Amino acid sequence: MIIVPEAFTVATVSREGDAGRAWVAALPALGVVARYRKTHVVGEERAWCSPGTDKPPVIDLAWGRVGLLLGTDLCFPEMPRSLALDGCDLLAVAAGAGLPPMDAGAATAVPLHPPGIIATDAFHFHLARQRAIENDSYVAFACLPAPDGIGCSAVFGPDRAGETVLSRSDPGTAVRVIDTAHVDTPYPGLATVRAKPLVGMRQPHLYEPLQTEL
Repeated sequence: MIIVPEAFTVATVSREGDAGRAWVAALPALGVVARYRKTHVVGEERAWCSPGTDKPPVIDLAWGRVGLLLGTDLCFPEMPRSLALDGCDLLAVAAGAGLPPMDAGAATAVPLHPPGIIATDAFHFHLARQRAIENDSYVAFACLPAPDGIGCSAVFGPDRAGETVLSRSDPGTAVRVIDTAHVDTPYPGLATVRAKPLVGMRQPHLYEPLQTEL
């Protein structure tokens, strides 16, 4: 479960006929305001789950905009990028099995500047962290602990300030303060998740061949 001010999200599974469905829903105090059916079904999930075809929803709350994804959607960079382009400050991602395992990273002598990581990092290769950094967004990642999932639940952001990552087997709660402030000040006074400087470096006119329908 992912809890944010004014709302929380829950993941569930349903059955329609012979096919299963994986869903995530946003549930503010007034009831369900958005529901998303998992788009990218991979691996063993294909034996019981069929994919959805709708674009992930965005939800506007008083403090910011939230997008919904599920598990292995993170393996496909177009999904979180589309939500970042829709102005999402936070991506809420509930997950189970099927994601690449998290791995550690050794220290480097390369003089990287923040948010580059030069020290030994137990959670260096974490897909949710990568999606947060490359999309200038927060990613609230809630995963089943091992052995049912990869664990390592966390709230990642464009930088590592205040980052807390649970262990693979920890069923506890990861907490982080997120910053969507400075909404009334011009760039560069905007919070990173609002200004999205890295996303703004895109050159979509160069990617036209990638948009050709097959």
